[in-house]
Amino acid sequence: MKRTLFAAVLMFSSFYALGQSDNPKFDQALAKSLGGDDYGMKKNERNYRGIFILNVATLEEGRVLIDSDPAVRSKLLDAEIFNGMVQPHCLST
Repeated sequence: MKRTLFAAVLMFSSFYALGQSDNPKFDQALAKSLGGDDYGMKKNERNYRGIFILNVATLEEGRVLIDSDPAVRSKLLDAEIFNGMVQPHCLST
C-alpha cells in the first residue's frame, strides 16, 4: 500500500513539475510596465476580479439580480453594470 501511494505521489508531482515551464513569449518589462505582479496582470484601476453576464432585458432587472447576491448585500463585493449584447449563437444552452 505504501509503495502504491508513493508511486502515485511521485507520478502526480512529476506532472506538476512538467506544467511549470517558462513561457518563451513572456516579456518581463512589458508586464511590469502594465502593472503585472505574481498573481497576473492588472490593467484596470478598479482591480476587477471577475465578470459575469446576465440574461436580462433591462439594466434594472440586472441590478435586482445583483443586489440579491449575499456578497454584494454584505459589501464584500461591489458590482458595476455595463449594457451589452451577446449574439444568441454565442450562448451555450
